[in-house]
Amino acid sequence: MHSIVVALPTLVLLVLVSFTQAAESVEGRTPDPARCPGAKVVSTNHVPVEGQNVTFATFACDHSAASKVPRSPRPTTRLIEKRDSSECTTPVNNECFCGQACLESCTSTTDLAPTPSNCAVIAQAMKILGTNNAIGQTFFVDSGNSVLVFFSDCEFEWDNLSNRLLEYCWDDFANIGTTLQIGCTSGANTGGTCLSETDDWQIQLLFV
Repeated sequence: MHSIVVALPTLVLLVLVSFTQAAESVEGRTPDPARCPGAKVVSTNHVPVEGQNVTFATFACDHSAASKVPRSPRPTTRLIEKRDSSECTTPVNNECFCGQACLESCTSTTDLAPTPSNCAVIAQAMKILGTNNAIGQTFFVDSGNSVLVFFSDCEFEWDNLSNRLLEYCWDDFANIGTTLQIGCTSGANTGGTCLSETDDWQIQLLFV
């Protein structure tokens, strides 16, 4: 850490310049490497829910050396129907995907499924954000980047699979994550994904 002092006639500014490399994880968590290779932390925030902190982290992904992940058909699929898109702030630019339908696929990539009550805390935190006037009902994710939201053993991930900035709604993120938790954590299934009908974004539910 180096300190740079800038002297002005009536003001002295102390600027701290850090040369440390961007972190690759938050509390030991990283996005799915297949969707976000070479992840680097962009920002981290916490939302308190009934005395517990839910962590929100945005990651920049390096797709330059990664091959595109094939999206082959999976044996268990279900369409999660289109929802209301009135919360969009950029409807004319085709950047907002609030309300878009997505195709649910259940997975069994881990031995255990996340605890339902922990996933419910995440969903509640997202709805708190969506009703906060200072934050707004939507969020934006840069091209190819990912948002990771986790609490205890449950994790929701939102991946921008497109080549442009996208807008999405907190309540849709919460509702689809909850739908995946209910529909994809029984029997041999321990998690799931929901891929947008235009292949622009994807939500994942994971055990961590």
